Amino acid sequence: MYNLTTNTLFIGKKVHFFKECTSTNSVAHQIINKNKAIEGEIVICQAQTSGKGQKGNHWESEPLKNLTFSVILTPTFLKIEEQFQLNMVVSLAVYEVLEAFLPQNVKIKWPNDILVNNKKIAGILIENVLSGNSLKNSIVGVGININQLIFETEKATSLAKELGKDFDLELLLTLFLEALERNYLQLKQGKAALLSLKYLENLFKINEFQTFEDKNGIFEGKIIGVDIAGRIQIIKDNQKMTYNLKEVKFIY
Repeated sequence: MYNLTTNTLFIGKKVHFFKECTSTNSVAHQIINKNKAIEGEIVICQAQTSGKGQKGNHWESEPLKNLTFSVILTPTFLKIEEQFQLNMVVSLAVYEVLEAFLPQNVKIKWPNDILVNNKKIAGILIENVLSGNSLKNSIVGVGININQLIFETEKATSLAKELGKDFDLELLLTLFLEALERNYLQLKQGKAALLSLKYLENLFKINEFQTFEDKNGIFEGKIIGVDIAGRIQIIKDNQKMTYNLKEVKFIY
């Protein structure tokens, strides 16, 4: 399974496949720690026993129904303060693949979830290994709901649930890896501003008044951007507020 034939230079050329693992990010960490990591190699698992989400959250994924995988990258050209640019690259890659099947319905929810019709269809968890002021390795963990139909929460969906048919997991993985390399190479070529523009153009609820909650309670605000450090910028009471992950919550 997963004998990939990708139209890429390096991403997806080496694949570690497991029927079951704790999490693909954990396996990728082990590969890096053994000093045997090659940029672009991927770890894919049919069933994760401890799938990771942001800030320790659990990622729900029914075995054999979805894509759960990690990509090892070496973005040494990025400084620590620029690491959110990698989030943009990965988010855009997932967005581009899904948007081809669900035009007009896909949005990127800050910082790195993908929504379809306001429901979560994909999540991203990037774990970085630092060296001095730059990134040494990045483990890009991705979960995309493809053929799963039943979820624990009503706020989740899948391609099959949205379109009423099953999809080829290997084909979709190939499409994602190709999109990831395309955007990653653009970032490496110094086109961060272009990628940022695309990210903001497709950001969930940007420039729309929306209900949020922060440590002071519920408020009405409007997303106006994301700064270089990846913090979301929201107009609240006519003032620009800046929030890190988990400091503000969408109420929708």
